[in-house]
Amino acid sequence: MLQRAPGVYPLAFTLVLSACAELPPAPKGTTARIQQAAHTGDRVFTSLNVPGALSTIPTGINPAGDVVGRYTDASGKDHGFLWHQGSYSTIDFPGDVFFTAAAGISPGGDIVGNFRFSSEGNAVRHGYRLSHGEATSIDYPGATFTNALGINPQGEVVGRYMMAGGPFHGYLLTAAGFTTIDAPGAVSTHAWQINPAGEIVGNFQGADGVFHVFLLSRGAFTSIDVPSAVATAPFPLVVLGGINALGDIVSSYCDHNPCALTSAGHVHGFLRTSSSGEFTSIDFPDAIGTIASGINPRGDIVGLYVDTNLKTHGFLWANP
Repeated sequence: MLQRAPGVYPLAFTLVLSACAELPPAPKGTTARIQQAAHTGDRVFTSLNVPGALSTIPTGINPAGDVVGRYTDASGKDHGFLWHQGSYSTIDFPGDVFFTAAAGISPGGDIVGNFRFSSEGNAVRHGYRLSHGEATSIDYPGATFTNALGINPQGEVVGRYMMAGGPFHGYLLTAAGFTTIDAPGAVSTHAWQINPAGEIVGNFQGADGVFHVFLLSRGAFTSIDVPSAVATAPFPLVVLGGINALGDIVSSYCDHNPCALTSAGHVHGFLRTSSSGEFTSIDFPDAIGTIASGINPRGDIVGLYVDTNLKTHGFLWANP
C-alpha cells in the first residue's frame, strides 16, 4: 500500500568530511535455482576496513565505485564513511551526535544516512541527506524514528520510519513529499534502495513472523525468496540489501537454523539477476557469514562478512 503523507521538514547544516494482502510470488523460473559465486564471471573479492576500526559495514555503492557505510571506532562510537578511490573519509552529522551512519550514495555523490543526538533516547533516529557538503535532516512527520537508506539520480530518497511504539513502515520522499510504503499483509516494512527507474527494494515481515524481500515496481509488489532458504533478508535492524539500474538485487539468506551470523556457514549473501531471475550465492572466502548490501550497474557488490574471530569486515566483490 502507498499512502501520501503531508509536509517535508528539512533542516540544513554544513557537514565536514574528515579523511580517515499476500504478495504475488516471483514469476515462475525466477526461483528455479541458486548457483555458487565461483561460477559467475571474474569478480574479485577485496576486504574493506576503515583503519583502526573495530568493525566496518559497507551498505551502498554508486556507478563510480564510491562506497558508503558505517564503522565503529576504537572507543565504540559509530561513524559514517565514504571510500573514494581507495581513501576513507569519516562522515559525522554536525553537533553533539551519539552516532552517524551512511547508507546510500547516488551517481552524483549525494549520500543519505541516519544519526542520533547524544541528548536523545535510544529509540530516536533522524535521517539526513548530504549534498555538496551541505547536510539536511530528514524526519517523517510525527515519527520518532526515521532512517534514510537509499537515493537515486533524481534525488528520490527511500527509508523507514516508526511512530512511537508502532511498527516500521517504508517511505518514499520526493519533491512532492513523503509517501508511506507498506507491503500487503505486512506487519513491518523497510525500504532499502531505489534505482533510476523508481524501482524500490526492501524487506517485510509477514503476519507469520517470516521476512521476505520485496520489489516495488510500477506500483506492484513482488515477494522474493531464495530457493530452499529457511529465511530471506532475515536481519531487519541491520537493513541490508540493494538494487541497481538493471534491476539486479542483492541481500542475504539463511540455509540452516539458527539464522545468525555467528553460526558458521548459515548466512550467505545472494545476487538475483533481473534478466534471468537466477540466484547466485555470495560467500567471502573463509568467512563464517556473509551479507550483500549494495550493487552498482557494473555488477560490483559490497557487503559485510564475519571472520572466525567474530570480527565484522566490509567487502567489495568487483569486476576487474
